[in-house]
Amino acid sequence: MKVKLRGTSGAPFEVTEVHPETYNGEPTIPFVQYFCDEEGTIYKDELLEFVTDGQPQTSATIEGWVAVDDFDNAYIYHSKPTQRCKEFCDTGDYVTDWVCDTKYPNGKRCYVIDKDLFPDLTPESEPLKVRILITSV
Repeated sequence: MKVKLRGTSGAPFEVTEVHPETYNGEPTIPFVQYFCDEEGTIYKDELLEFVTDGQPQTSATIEGWVAVDDFDNAYIYHSKPTQRCKEFCDTGDYVTDWVCDTKYPNGKRCYVIDKDLFPDLTPESEPLKVRILITSV
């Protein structure tokens, strides 16, 4: 997929999604996507802007499944996620989160969404199928 560094006018370049163990000498952060360019440089998703065909985009529709994790964060996933339990930072405590294997066309597996939009969803709730339309005004 084509990206450019956020906030720059540099030329777009190709990246692929990767799952490194560390980033800048630190353990990687769950729920953050990492991408690698052809030279092997790794970028956090927040540093990149995905490039379209050059036409301005005036609307977007996101369809997917909303689920809430143990930290009360809500995410919308491309396909219905499954729940998993994993150890939290070698503390001996376990947390439950949601995962899915499919991606949106821009390469993302999920988007963060405001939990207040779905006040009845809890970490124990089944994921909820939704469609969100965003348009310019």
